Amino acid sequence: GYFGIRASGLGSVIRKNTLSKMGYIGIVFSDNILVEENYIEDCCLTLTDGSGIAFDNVDGAIVRKNTIVRSTGNIESCALNFAEGQKPKGNGIYFGNISLKNTLVTNNTVGMCNGSGIWVDHTMVSVGNKITNNTLFGNTLCQIGFSDYSNYNGPGATSPYIVTSYNDVVTGNILYSTSSSQLCMYHI
Repeated sequence: GYFGIRASGLGSVIRKNTLSKMGYIGIVFSDNILVEENYIEDCCLTLTDGSGIAFDNVDGAIVRKNTIVRSTGNIESCALNFAEGQKPKGNGIYFGNISLKNTLVTNNTVGMCNGSGIWVDHTMVSVGNKITNNTLFGNTLCQIGFSDYSNYNGPGATSPYIVTSYNDVVTGNILYSTSSSQLCMYHI
């Protein structure tokens, strides 16, 4: 699958790895895993709709003190009939689109990705997530981005699958755009 590390398992730890030149996602995981002090560079070189660190189906996961640079992704794998889907997808850290609960993303540094530094896809079953004290700079689309609609229609979701409110805590982050075309925050 072109992954650097793919993991699941309650209480697992992914720590102090150096990952370079992956075809897809650097670290992808589920469950309540701790991911810390990893260095990830040059991911999404083959499959383009990915990120340095991606997770989904999490409850109590912690992503902290990681450095991610140059997630290359582009729009090759995006649906052509969906205008918002035509934004660059090489994210640094990606909150998936199924179930995201009580996840802490803190003290990470993400720069020069061809999408967003951090992208949060809110779902009908997203609750208690915290994004604190991260440094996000020079990411092409935005430093941090949020979507408030869901394509998840499984347990806990109700039609029309739009997320009308969510209770994320986003605080203490440094967002630095290095050009006038980069946004600090993007919300769709």
